[in-house]
Amino acid sequence: MLRNVLAVGAAILLWGSAAMAQDMAARDACRNDVVAKCGSQSDPAQVRACVKEHFSEFSETCQSLLLKARATETVCRADFDKYCPNVVPGGGRVGACMREHKADLSDACKNALAEAAAGKS
Repeated sequence: MLRNVLAVGAAILLWGSAAMAQDMAARDACRNDVVAKCGSQSDPAQVRACVKEHFSEFSETCQSLLLKARATETVCRADFDKYCPNVVPGGGRVGACMREHKADLSDACKNALAEAAAGKS
């Protein structure tokens, strides 16, 4: 289904907004929440199941970021599959691929990414 909801979340967070630069601490805290609860999982499907299971245990900020990532992933899924089909999540690769194809992305995906970067959703 999807490689990893966190990978698309990373793309959102790496989109390049100044507002999102201020939220780097929140992103790091969320990553720490997920790693603390799900770090032993290596398969993306297992990570996703673990995140669902422990969602209520994450900080409110992390929950918000994960919800934004999920909403944006839903809107941008076709774009990701079209332009980044062989990209392995991690190391900023998803964000780099999406930025590389920024001009080619659907309007809906561009809008979702812009809203997520601005802290809306």
